[in-house]
This record gives sequence, structure tokens and C-alpha cells, in this order.
Amino acid sequence: MITIPNGVHTVEDVERACNCIKSEVIKTLLFVGRKPVVVLMTGDKKVDLEKLKKVRGDDSLRMADKEEVSNTTGFTVGTVSPFGLRKVDVIADQAVQTLSSLIMGSGKEDTLIRMTGSEFVKSFKGSFVPVAL
Repeated sequence: MITIPNGVHTVEDVERACNCIKSEVIKTLLFVGRKPVVVLMTGDKKVDLEKLKKVRGDDSLRMADKEEVSNTTGFTVGTVSPFGLRKVDVIADQAVQTLSSLIMGSGKEDTLIRMTGSEFVKSFKGSFVPVAL
């Protein structure tokens, strides 16, 4: 765990606070449609919405707004953790499983999770899917 005195909300904020590179920062993004899905993406890439729609079989998927993020995950934007989510499927871009270390939201404004890639792969309950641009 990494404690930060001032909350972070962007990849760049995390990069500065943790002295890391963007590809080590994991964005936890909620997409809503027929069934919501959380996508984990490295901080240096973007989700290819068309790929995600195809993988999920849902043409209505779109990025969730702040209220939808809070209502669906119980977390605020910028703090969403991929762990402990119950109402939503979670997938990670395949690049996430190749990282040697990563940093992600913990659900709290002042705390981030830092773990090795192998620790993440062992603890992650979702699936790895190629959804990056």
C-alpha cells in the first residue's frame, strides 16, 4: 500500500506521486450498457470501445459517468479498486498480465495498491482480454 497525502485522480497524478511510469499505473474504468463491466487498462493506453463491444456482445456500452461509477462500484472516480466488486464483471487488457509491477486504486482517496505482476495475476478473479487501442 502507498499512502498519499493528497488524493490522485489521473494517471499523471499517480506517476508524479509514486515516481513510476504510465504503463505501471492501472486505470480501473467502468463501462455501462446491458450489463456493466470494469476494464483494467495500463495508464499509457486507451480502451478500444469497438473491441470491447465486440468482446462483450453489447453495442450499447459506453463509459460510465461519475454517478454511475459511484452507484455501481461504491467508489469515487479515481479510487476504484478492481478487488471486491460484486455487481459487475471485471476484465483486464492482456498487457496488464505482462507487467512486473503495477499501481492501482484501493477504494480510498489517500491510498494506492502497489503489487508485483505475479501477485496481481494470482489474485485477479477476472479475465484477460485484448481491448487496448
